[in-house]
Amino acid sequence: MADCDSKLLSVDDRSPQNDFTAVVNLPPGWRAPESAFDADLEIFVLEGVVGVNGMAVGGDGYALVPAAAGVNLHSDTGARALFFALPRLETTTETEIRVIDCWNIEWDDVSYSGEVAFLGLRRKTLHVDEPAGRRSVLLAVQSHAIPPERRGRKEHHPCTEEFYLLGGDLISDRGTMREGAYFWRPEEIEHGPFASRTGCLAFVRFQGHNFANHLSEETHEIDLYPQYRPILPAEMCRKLDWEWRSAFRT
Repeated sequence: MADCDSKLLSVDDRSPQNDFTAVVNLPPGWRAPESAFDADLEIFVLEGVVGVNGMAVGGDGYALVPAAAGVNLHSDTGARALFFALPRLETTTETEIRVIDCWNIEWDDVSYSGEVAFLGLRRKTLHVDEPAGRRSVLLAVQSHAIPPERRGRKEHHPCTEEFYLLGGDLISDRGTMREGAYFWRPEEIEHGPFASRTGCLAFVRFQGHNFANHLSEETHEIDLYPQYRPILPAEMCRKLDWEWRSAFRT
């Protein structure tokens, strides 16, 4: 992908394959050499069209390319897409390339717990590999989602969680996430409670262990207009101190 612009969202430089997540801009006429990857690759198309072995994957389309599967990737029109690379595991069961038009699959009602029923969660499951503890889903939250009496429970999971906000807003104690926001969270880290003004749609991945949702015993008040205070790598923290500058200053 040397000819593409990209934003690296996360990387595990401890792994042999440098597992990564990135937003990649593919220029019109882009074509990658036909090859096989040494990692499992997931692609979610944000804009444009990506060709995967002759199959056209448009906006809100998903493709799974297992390691060692020969693949031809290209984009005649240009595209912007999320790319996720993870090491191939001995327990991984997927061997064939799969492509999904997410517009054409049905929503599932999510019943993680009655404590989060106020979110009105719905889910489209794109990929599940139970032996490897991996799951990729589209998750939707309803508008004006707020816990009863504006107090909710924090949650934590036995697996890592990766989240890219496709549209809408999601409010938590770290601020308000909007379109293009992203986080990667280690296992067993408490987070929440959550609310949403307009509702939201997100691409979410879990890995390491099979998903489970555990809630705190105590409840916490939610601020609908929280201070923006994300957890960032040290080299990015300085950007939080940048001030607005007028474009009309002379």
